[in-house]
Amino acid sequence: MPPLRIILSSTALAFVLAGGLTAQGLTAQGITAPPAKVAAPFVVTPMPARLAAPSTTAAVAAELVADAGAPSAARAARGQSSTLMIVGGAAIVTGLLLDEGVITFVGAGVWLYGLYLYLR
Repeated sequence: MPPLRIILSSTALAFVLAGGLTAQGLTAQGITAPPAKVAAPFVVTPMPARLAAPSTTAAVAAELVADAGAPSAARAARGQSSTLMIVGGAAIVTGLLLDEGVITFVGAGVWLYGLYLYLR
Protein backbone atom coordinates (compact mmCIF):
# COMPACT_ATOMS: atom_id res chain seq x y z
CA MET A 1 0.00 0.00 0.00
CA PRO A 2 1.47 3.43 -0.96
CA PRO A 3 2.48 5.72 1.95
CA LEU A 4 0.12 8.55 0.91
CA ARG A 5 -2.85 6.21 0.99
CA ILE A 6 -1.85 4.98 4.46
CA ILE A 7 -1.62 8.56 5.75
CA LEU A 8 -4.98 9.56 4.28
CA SER A 9 -6.79 6.49 5.57
CA SER A 10 -5.31 6.86 9.07
CA THR A 11 -6.33 10.54 9.14
CA ALA A 12 -9.88 9.65 8.10
CA LEU A 13 -9.99 6.93 10.77
CA ALA A 14 -8.81 9.42 13.41
CA PHE A 15 -11.66 11.83 12.50
CA VAL A 16 -14.22 9.05 12.64
CA LEU A 17 -13.01 7.88 16.03
CA ALA A 18 -12.75 11.43 17.43
CA GLY A 19 -16.35 12.20 16.52
CA GLY A 20 -15.71 14.72 13.77
CA LEU A 21 -16.11 18.47 13.91
CA THR A 22 -18.94 20.39 15.54
CA ALA A 23 -19.89 24.05 15.50
CA GLN A 24 -18.01 24.65 18.78
CA GLY A 25 -14.80 22.87 17.85
CA LEU A 26 -13.25 19.41 17.68
CA THR A 27 -14.94 16.99 20.03
CA ALA A 28 -12.29 14.52 21.12
CA GLN A 29 -12.82 12.71 24.42
CA GLY A 30 -15.45 15.22 25.58
CA ILE A 31 -13.25 18.35 25.23
CA THR A 32 -14.89 21.22 23.35
CA ALA A 33 -13.62 24.70 22.55
CA PRO A 34 -15.42 27.59 24.28
CA PRO A 35 -17.77 29.66 22.11
CA ALA A 36 -16.38 32.84 20.58
CA LYS A 37 -17.07 36.07 22.47
CA VAL A 38 -18.97 38.86 20.72
CA ALA A 39 -17.41 42.29 21.21
CA ALA A 40 -20.60 44.32 20.94
CA PRO A 41 -24.20 43.35 20.21
CA PHE A 42 -25.48 43.89 16.70
CA VAL A 43 -27.69 46.97 16.55
CA VAL A 44 -30.31 47.45 13.86
CA THR A 45 -31.00 51.07 13.03
CA PRO A 46 -34.25 52.20 11.38
CA MET A 47 -34.30 52.68 7.63
CA PRO A 48 -34.35 56.26 6.27
CA ALA A 49 -37.72 57.42 4.98
CA ARG A 50 -36.37 57.72 1.42
CA LEU A 51 -35.45 54.02 1.36
CA ALA A 52 -38.53 52.76 3.15
CA ALA A 53 -41.05 50.81 1.14
CA PRO A 54 -44.15 52.81 0.18
CA SER A 55 -47.22 51.82 2.13
CA THR A 56 -49.85 52.24 -0.60
CA THR A 57 -50.16 51.28 -4.23
CA ALA A 58 -50.79 54.93 -5.12
CA ALA A 59 -47.36 55.83 -3.75
CA VAL A 60 -45.78 53.05 -5.81
CA ALA A 61 -47.54 54.28 -8.95
CA ALA A 62 -46.42 57.88 -8.27
CA GLU A 63 -42.78 56.75 -7.93
CA LEU A 64 -42.96 54.77 -11.18
CA VAL A 65 -44.41 57.73 -13.07
CA ALA A 66 -41.75 60.06 -11.65
CA ASP A 67 -38.92 57.68 -12.64
CA ALA A 68 -40.34 57.06 -16.13
CA GLY A 69 -39.98 60.69 -17.18
CA ALA A 70 -37.86 61.82 -20.13
CA PRO A 71 -34.11 61.71 -19.50
CA SER A 72 -32.54 65.03 -18.69
CA ALA A 73 -30.22 66.84 -21.09
CA ALA A 74 -27.20 66.14 -18.87
CA ARG A 75 -27.99 62.43 -18.86
CA ALA A 76 -28.32 62.39 -22.65
CA ALA A 77 -25.03 64.27 -23.05
CA ARG A 78 -23.28 61.76 -20.80
CA GLY A 79 -24.57 58.95 -23.00
CA GLN A 80 -23.21 60.64 -26.13
CA SER A 81 -19.86 61.38 -24.53
CA SER A 82 -19.56 57.81 -23.27
CA THR A 83 -20.23 56.58 -26.79
CA LEU A 84 -17.54 58.86 -28.18
CA MET A 85 -15.03 57.59 -25.61
CA ILE A 86 -15.84 53.95 -26.45
CA VAL A 87 -15.53 54.54 -30.21
CA GLY A 88 -12.30 56.48 -29.73
CA GLY A 89 -10.85 53.73 -27.54
CA ALA A 90 -11.79 51.12 -30.13
CA ALA A 91 -10.13 53.22 -32.85
CA ILE A 92 -6.97 53.52 -30.73
CA VAL A 93 -6.79 49.74 -30.26
CA THR A 94 -7.52 49.13 -33.95
CA GLY A 95 -4.86 51.60 -35.03
CA LEU A 96 -2.30 50.00 -32.72
CA LEU A 97 -3.14 46.49 -33.95
CA LEU A 98 -2.93 47.53 -37.61
CA ASP A 99 0.13 49.71 -36.99
CA GLU A 100 -1.64 52.72 -38.53
CA GLY A 101 -0.67 56.02 -36.96
CA VAL A 102 -3.52 58.02 -38.53
CA ILE A 103 -6.24 55.74 -37.11
CA THR A 104 -4.56 55.79 -33.70
CA PHE A 105 -4.35 59.60 -33.57
CA VAL A 106 -7.90 60.10 -34.85
CA GLY A 107 -9.13 57.62 -32.22
CA ALA A 108 -7.21 59.49 -29.54
CA GLY A 109 -8.80 62.75 -30.68
CA VAL A 110 -12.30 61.27 -30.60
CA TRP A 111 -11.63 59.76 -27.16
CA LEU A 112 -10.33 63.08 -25.79
CA TYR A 113 -13.31 64.97 -27.20
CA GLY A 114 -15.68 62.46 -25.56
CA LEU A 115 -13.79 62.85 -22.28
CA TYR A 116 -14.06 66.65 -22.57
CA LEU A 117 -17.84 66.40 -23.05
CA TYR A 118 -18.16 63.94 -20.18
CA LEU A 119 -16.26 66.13 -17.72
CA ARG A 120 -17.89 69.40 -18.82
